[in-house]
Amino acid sequence: MMDQKVKDLMYATGVDEKLATMLVEFTGGDVEGAKKIIKSMPQDFMALKIRYMGYKTHKYGLILMILNMRTKDIEDIYVTIDNNIEASQIDTNLKFEDFREAIVNYINNKNIDLELMGRIREAVLKDDFKEKIFLKLINENKFNLSQIKLDFSELFFKIITEPNCAIKIEEEEIDLFRLYKSKKSYFKENEAGSEAEQTAE
Repeated sequence: MMDQKVKDLMYATGVDEKLATMLVEFTGGDVEGAKKIIKSMPQDFMALKIRYMGYKTHKYGLILMILNMRTKDIEDIYVTIDNNIEASQIDTNLKFEDFREAIVNYINNKNIDLELMGRIREAVLKDDFKEKIFLKLINENKFNLSQIKLDFSELFFKIITEPNCAIKIEEEEIDLFRLYKSKKSYFKENEAGSEAEQTAE
């Protein structure tokens, strides 16, 4: 049976059993010490949590971008867009896992504009737009958010012809273990949901 301290460390940090066991042994069973070691590891990912409100077009929504700071690429992206102001009312101060969950719930339960959602995703994932984002890095883990807002303002003008978009952006550093843990949890929930739907059918 797996040691409870190893389980606790895996649950708290998202590391796998092999690494958790090694760290628990290395720290002599000090779970808090093991957590500190993990916390000191490089934060290789950044979540940009974006809310936007188009006052002329009445288009509202959210974007979550997970940026790989090492490869300078977009690891993942989630987008909502709707005529309902509720689409932009999720708090950007939420932890990225909760922000993503709120976006996915909104997409699953509301009448979003799928065509515009696809066009925004496609535009953000283009190489020239990604390059623009990473050019706004002030240092290894900090962006010039004011400049990124301008990039998104231009993008919204091109896609939804919105000349006056209010945009709020928050950034949050993420380490690999936390990202991996959140992905595992996310896919497990979605698999459970799919199985429940199939059973119902």
